[in-house]
Amino acid sequence: MSTIYPHRGSGWYVAFYPLPNVRKKLYLGDVTKAQASNIARRIDILLNGNRVGEPPPRDVAIWLGSLRKDFLEKLDALGLLSQWSRPKACPKFMDYWDSHLLTRTDFSASTRKGFGTARKHAEAAFGAKHLDEITVGDTKAFQRRLLEDYAPTHGKKILERAKQIFAAAIDDRVFEGPNPFEGVNITGGPDKTRAATVSRENALIILDKFTSQDGRTLFALSRFCGVRVPHEALALTWDCVDWENSRLKIPSNTKTGFRVLPLFQPALKEIGKLHEEAPETPWVFNRARKSAGTTWRNWLIAAIRAANLPQHPKLWHNLRSSARTDCQEMFPDHVCNAWFGHSSKVARDHYLQVTPEHWDRAIQTDALRMSDDCRARDSL
Repeated sequence: MSTIYPHRGSGWYVAFYPLPNVRKKLYLGDVTKAQASNIARRIDILLNGNRVGEPPPRDVAIWLGSLRKDFLEKLDALGLLSQWSRPKACPKFMDYWDSHLLTRTDFSASTRKGFGTARKHAEAAFGAKHLDEITVGDTKAFQRRLLEDYAPTHGKKILERAKQIFAAAIDDRVFEGPNPFEGVNITGGPDKTRAATVSRENALIILDKFTSQDGRTLFALSRFCGVRVPHEALALTWDCVDWENSRLKIPSNTKTGFRVLPLFQPALKEIGKLHEEAPETPWVFNRARKSAGTTWRNWLIAAIRAANLPQHPKLWHNLRSSARTDCQEMFPDHVCNAWFGHSSKVARDHYLQVTPEHWDRAIQTDALRMSDDCRARDSL
């Protein structure tokens, strides 16, 4: 059994017998008697574990992991750590973030872009902290900052990606939880402030203002058929067009996956014209492919300005949401979901809109009811 005794100057020693008749001592420094007794007790546990070949229990292992390197080296030199496996150093949050993304070969380019955006916010909040240094208080402060600076839907995505990285670290056993993001959430419905309807009448006006057939076809496919621009449009080849049945196949190699949708008349007309003047290429859209994200957007902005109409906030998305709203008036919900490639919930949250026609119809219906009520009252 280990014993403690005071140093003649200050502090305490602990003496122990690793082997019979082999006495060793360790100077503990300027600690209290109670602290010295606690250390002696833990040394006894280490000695007993060494004799029977068992690792130290969890509380002692945690204590060892909290010690300074120089004190651990003294314990090791005395042979007290033969059964203790030193825990691996916990990586920095940002370093693990980068290494984890390298392993995720299943992530699309847009998903990687989203994680890149979230990483910038996480780095600003957590800096060079290691995974085991980040507390629940840190994550709640991060949550509050996101709520102050961004709409709930955008802040929620950033927070969820940071939470996902921590969960992956726990799965990879580079960090022993709990996840400090657990229970830290951002709630709130989708942001409706940028929703806008592009009516069929205005859409036809804008369509005539494009200076290229590529632009006209892109616009028609987005506004009347709900094709996502640019990534779905970039994936289209002429083999995707079913001329006989007036259908368009979205290839399976897009991030949104395979689906078949109808080519409504305005889009069928425009894609037919583009096919007539198409060069020898498999792609439906061959112009500005490398700069599609900006060049195609600029085509649309120029056409809207030429039409002397206000620019809608989410240029391509508002066109697609207008198409979904039109179809919802004419076809069953499950049919619209199949054609547009999203669920009913996503449609309600992000696509379906209350149009001016809905408001007009409400007023007209209300006026007719009032007129019927008056006639019924007069007949009494």
